[in-house]
Amino acid sequence: MMRAVLVVFVVFACIWGAAIAFWRIRDVAPGGLQMVLVLGALPLAILGTIVLIRRARAARRDAPTPQAAAPASVDANIGEGPQPPPFAVLAGAVRLASGTDPAAALEALTHPERPGLHPVLRDRDGLPVFAAWIQDLDVTQGEALLAHYAPAARVGTDVARAFALLDTTAEELFLEALAALPAAPDVASRVVAGMHHRQTPQARERIDVQVLVPATWPTAVRDGCAALLAERAGECGLAPEQVRVEAVAVSAAVDVWRHFERLTEGEVGRRDRWHLVLTADSQLDERRLRAIEAGSGLMSARREDGAVLAEGAAGVLLAPATGGIPAVAALHRPLREETSLASLRAAARATADLMSGALRRADVSADAVTCVLSDADHRPAASIEATSAASIACPELDTATQCPSLGVPNGGLGIVAPIGLLALATAHVAATSAPVLALSVADERLRHAVAVVPPPTPDHAASPSQSGAESPAAA
Repeated sequence: MMRAVLVVFVVFACIWGAAIAFWRIRDVAPGGLQMVLVLGALPLAILGTIVLIRRARAARRDAPTPQAAAPASVDANIGEGPQPPPFAVLAGAVRLASGTDPAAALEALTHPERPGLHPVLRDRDGLPVFAAWIQDLDVTQGEALLAHYAPAARVGTDVARAFALLDTTAEELFLEALAALPAAPDVASRVVAGMHHRQTPQARERIDVQVLVPATWPTAVRDGCAALLAERAGECGLAPEQVRVEAVAVSAAVDVWRHFERLTEGEVGRRDRWHLVLTADSQLDERRLRAIEAGSGLMSARREDGAVLAEGAAGVLLAPATGGIPAVAALHRPLREETSLASLRAAARATADLMSGALRRADVSADAVTCVLSDADHRPAASIEATSAASIACPELDTATQCPSLGVPNGGLGIVAPIGLLALATAHVAATSAPVLALSVADERLRHAVAVVPPPTPDHAASPSQSGAESPAAA
């Protein structure tokens, strides 16, 4: 209201001032009709034109865009041919500021605490910065691992912290894999030259370990990371010929989502093998702090949309859905679409269409979903878009309690966020037997949605949507 009054005042003041100055310079004595037209009708005509222009712009802004209004674009991304079967999710693990296991991290999302000020790191003005960090992390362990596996590398504290986080996360999932792997077939002994010989049983399942690390890490550090995980797998009881470790450099969270798209499409590795996907990163270092400060900027009292430093690690253990292995969830192929930048309302519609496409891909009804887990953070636009899209795609959801945001207590996790979302979604499905939608809104343009659903029962008596119909809501 005040803005409209100010606009009216400015228009009248400008026109009246210009008219009076013109009459005085030209020594003109205006008549009554001329004064009414210039001092009254002309300002009203200009104000009416401004109102019409603003209404036309608002109509164009709120008009459905091709991404938001045409579900056919999302359906085209799904594909007309038969879709690959979902992966069976056997386990997930996280190391986050909000919790060092999926159950604790999920519980923390119900009443999230925003990150506080770091006790050591300072910005260029000497002020403390907001950060989400793991309090009891053993940094000396990461430094020792770096000195052993990449002795020639010159890196900062952030890499040492990431190494420590990755080591504990990988060890947990290696033990989960060892417990879930079927026993190797026993091979009968045979007699050769009067002596009994027993052949070594060959394990049938192979595990492809893909560790996604920041592209800024030197090659020696990436190779050392792969060597660390290969050795750690052997210490946990996995045979060397059973595990293949590959370190993949990624620059942003969208690269992690593309890796999962290729993985679920069968373009990365083989669908008849198990896959352990891991990632870790830390921004708690002077060098990373300066880079973020010079780029997107840090969150402060004067800049609420700035970045919050973060660190974490996450991983998920996947197996073929046809392997007959007891799973805790089923992971469908992620769906990707560009959002609309016309307005927040149009962006929410586009994201809602994407979420509906993910539900159709998984053959899950919207009413069965009891949680939409997003990577939205403290920025209002991302949070509003996620909750608005969830209310459109799943009208029965209580967005206040069933749309938790991973980034609110954990900061800007970057490449850790996608796998962290999947690990927490898996934990929610395991606890509630209800489908979950994982939604990524961290990127400026791209949105990703994926359905994580309960595993099919052996007799296929209930569909995923049926199994979630009577499940409790999110914690």
